[in-house]
Amino acid sequence: GAFSRMQPGQAVGAFFGYKVIGYFKDAADVAASPTQSGAAPGAFKFADINGDKTIDVNDRTYIGNPNPKFTYGFNIAATWKQLDFSAFFYGSYGNDVFNYVKYWIDFPQVFEGAVSKDLITNSWSPTNLNPKYPQITTVSSFSNTTQVNSWYIEDGSYLRLKALNIGYTISPAILHKAGIDRLRVYVSGTNLFTITKYTGLDPELQGSNLSDQTNIGIDFGNYPGNQKTYIVGVNLTF
Repeated sequence: GAFSRMQPGQAVGAFFGYKVIGYFKDAADVAASPTQSGAAPGAFKFADINGDKTIDVNDRTYIGNPNPKFTYGFNIAATWKQLDFSAFFYGSYGNDVFNYVKYWIDFPQVFEGAVSKDLITNSWSPTNLNPKYPQITTVSSFSNTTQVNSWYIEDGSYLRLKALNIGYTISPAILHKAGIDRLRVYVSGTNLFTITKYTGLDPELQGSNLSDQTNIGIDFGNYPGNQKTYIVGVNLTF
């Protein structure tokens, strides 16, 4: 289904689906909860938004906002004798990401060929009631993989060192003997580190559909566009 919903009064691209309030603990929990298709111990338990004791399309709600509260950046630069240094940091705060990659790697019923390495040890069981993943099963249902829900929503805030440059300029007194006016040796790097709680490959998502700017903040598993790079160079002036 659709990940987001456009509605007056709501943020553009706001995520829309079922709100997960936990996992069903046991058969007694299933019996005491609102009627939900596919309900079983270890499955997602959805919130009964309208209070009619039945979980259906009328219980979908807004579950996240991909728009940041603000983005920011700042530069730092300094020189000391012949040494120079500059750095550029960039970040985003307050935005959610729909980590759709989890759909493919955390559910054997979706894709049997690749699952998370900790799926076995950190999925639901009668002795592990608050795990990272629901109960392992090969059967898709309303209560695990067929519905958009808040389990996929993660904090997409981050701070990244976008660029770093360190240089050293050789003393002119030494260079003039060789007919050189200026010689600077430098090393630089981009995207050297990122501070984030996001569990996907990259919180700075690459757009999947440039003609549709209403479906934003969804991680479809695109190859990250912010790889680390390193450069060593020389600036030479005669």
